Amino acid sequence: MPFSAHALPSSAALASALAPHAPDPESQSVALQSIDKEILSAEKGQDPSTRAARASGGSNSDRRKVCKKLEQLVVLVRARHEKSRDPRDLDKAVELAAELVHYTVLSDAERPTRTHTLASLLGTRFQLFQQAPDLDRSIHHYASILDPSSPASFTGQHPQGHKRGGSGAEGAGAGRETWMFEYSQRLAERYEARGAESDLFRAEALCRAALEQKGLDGTALAERQSHLAYLLQYKIQTLARRDPPEISMPDMLLCIGLAKQALARLPPSDPRRTMYRLRLATYLNTSFKYTGNSAHLDEAISIFDDEFPEFLDTDVNGNAPTPPLSRSSTLTGSTGSGMTPPPAPKQDPSKPYHLRAAAQNLLARYTTKKDPRDLERATTMYRRALLFLLSLHAQNQNQNQSGESESHASAHPLWEDLSLGLLDCLDRSGRKRLNVVISGGGPVGQTLAMSIALQSVERSMVIGGPAVKVTLYESRLMPDGKGGVRWRGADDTPPNTRRQQVITLQDAVIGNYDKAGIPWSRVVWNETLNPDGGERVWPTSRQVPIRQVEDTITAYVQSTKFLRSTVEYKAGSMDAETFDTIRPWCDLFIGADGAGNKSFTINHPEFRFSRTTYVEEQMDRALGVFVDIKGPKRQQAKNVFLTIAQTIYLLNSNYGTLGYLNIRLPGHYMNSMGDNETLESLANSDSILKRRVAFVIKGGLAMFDLPEKDVHAINRIELPMSNSTRYLATANRNPNPNPREAPGRNSTFPVVLAGDAAIKFNFWPGRGANSGLIGAFGLTTTLYDILPTIRPGQSIPVERFMLQVGLLSTLQVREHEGRGGYIQSIGIDQRYEDVFGPQ
Repeated sequence: MPFSAHALPSSAALASALAPHAPDPESQSVALQSIDKEILSAEKGQDPSTRAARASGGSNSDRRKVCKKLEQLVVLVRARHEKSRDPRDLDKAVELAAELVHYTVLSDAERPTRTHTLASLLGTRFQLFQQAPDLDRSIHHYASILDPSSPASFTGQHPQGHKRGGSGAEGAGAGRETWMFEYSQRLAERYEARGAESDLFRAEALCRAALEQKGLDGTALAERQSHLAYLLQYKIQTLARRDPPEISMPDMLLCIGLAKQALARLPPSDPRRTMYRLRLATYLNTSFKYTGNSAHLDEAISIFDDEFPEFLDTDVNGNAPTPPLSRSSTLTGSTGSGMTPPPAPKQDPSKPYHLRAAAQNLLARYTTKKDPRDLERATTMYRRALLFLLSLHAQNQNQNQSGESESHASAHPLWEDLSLGLLDCLDRSGRKRLNVVISGGGPVGQTLAMSIALQSVERSMVIGGPAVKVTLYESRLMPDGKGGVRWRGADDTPPNTRRQQVITLQDAVIGNYDKAGIPWSRVVWNETLNPDGGERVWPTSRQVPIRQVEDTITAYVQSTKFLRSTVEYKAGSMDAETFDTIRPWCDLFIGADGAGNKSFTINHPEFRFSRTTYVEEQMDRALGVFVDIKGPKRQQAKNVFLTIAQTIYLLNSNYGTLGYLNIRLPGHYMNSMGDNETLESLANSDSILKRRVAFVIKGGLAMFDLPEKDVHAINRIELPMSNSTRYLATANRNPNPNPREAPGRNSTFPVVLAGDAAIKFNFWPGRGANSGLIGAFGLTTTLYDILPTIRPGQSIPVERFMLQVGLLSTLQVREHEGRGGYIQSIGIDQRYEDVFGPQ
């Protein structure tokens, strides 16, 4: 995108905000009735098929009559749209104008005027509905009458100025220069949308030519001068981004000069003065950025002080008071008493842009003069801009009673830029960040990192709390050679075999994240980033490979500026030595590194975590038969029916081609198998138990229509349902504390378990990943409920996480004594004896 950090909303957006009030409804109704009568009269005997027959098959005189009637209809319907603002009138005007141009021969002297009418109508429709094809068609028609070298041109030469009949703009008698100015505006709009330099430079040339028109009144001249200054600002930024940068001082001085001239020509009561002054402030800021002219920066700040005192809220001494901040919590099910900022009665959509520009100017002056008041005021402006977006979103949500919207204020295009600005201010102020360390980068660990970072804006920074720094340790990551990390593969040293398991994620679980401004669905279900994930097998859930979740979140965090400034990946595992290095600065340690023997958190002696297994004598064992079918995606309706009809086989796959066929086995069958078994080795074994296992595997493959040749691995899996006897611990900042000394107020920090480290589920009911994500969501909520009550320099008391303990305990009981317990209680040994006999 061509926007700079100082870009303001487009002319159309600001003009819309400054538009005058609608006329009196009664007088407007009378005017509309009059226009309707004229349209009905003009449309008599003028249906499209009749016009086509007369224009195509009749004489030149008939064709001209058809065109004159169409011209009359275009003017009338356009006038009705200007009164009614009904989009159907605008659509009809466009259709009639296109029909008129179609029936007008190339040699007709009216062809350029009629083409301009169509181009103008298409431009109006684009400004209202932002449909790119309308903008492209408008530019195409302008090019046909103003660019003789354009493929769209039908004249081969520049047209002469045309006097245009009709009402409104069409009756102004303006000539070729006016058309060129409109053409320049359309090209500028396309440049803003797509960033093509050719559009920008052509728009500049057209606007310069349009300024040569004689007889313009002061307001019209001011409009063109302001537009050229706007284009020059973009040109300066475009040239500065080149390698090496090109700084055009003449363009910069001309830009500022034109902006000041345009302001001087506008009468004091003109509502556009606000927009023009804002732009002048932006141009002055750009001049300071590239030339270091501090006088321009001071002038830019004074514009905001004079024009928008209600935004800066400065007292007589120039100090900005702390804004009345309220904690906004959109986390569903939050246990805190979060409040949403009250929506204002009238919301000006340009306000956050003004606040950002004010903050950027103040921050730029602070960089030069180091006046702490400028930094404090910049911080205030960023906070207020973010609060405004939250308030605006709350107002929009209240107006939308359908409940269909899952959006969040963070979807606004300014949200990330404002968040980065506020983060920069807090870092410059020297305020310590809240340091969170996560051990483990699986789906739960990655989601926690993303959630804690993104929620820090709304639930901490905006209400005066600290910024956050998240550090995530994962041994399966490695440097990518570009300053980031990537997941280690089978060909790397040491090798890592990526997990191919497919998990089922519930919409209700993921929806909590989306509504809280954590774009889980937009990231993981994104068809571009993850073309093979997000399959809907059940109506309220999706299937996705675990590795796709890990890959897409890692890519998103590293490609998003704010997250990249907040989350740091460490390619290595957490161990005792590494843990000792983080003790001095860690504020919260989260163990999301699993429940196995290699897990650092649950096995570290200082934390004294221990595990208990649910009904250990009934522990399930299974084979995971990895299937990777090369070919088209397959329907899974049959797979769903077969899976829920029995409790021996469970197929977790993505589009029926990639995943695991899980097969429950008795313990003595599992113990008979060795490592690295294949279907062939099992079938040809001397052991009757192994041959029976091969028979069971082949039966499952046949039942789900999975080819034996596409079996790539057979893994033994134990399915113990276990949980930690406690979910919280305390770590000392000093690795060798004196037991005789009482701990100080910042001598410890909490350790919290998450994911499998807290509770390990039987995956058969399909709730392990969902429960882990629910726990992660609850932990984020609890953290930001606690944070406002902690004084600076004080460690977070571990007992403040008791609500999270309650959530984890509820999940453990629900799964271990509910669905998981039911599956595990179904004796698998008896099923095998029924088929094969006792062993």
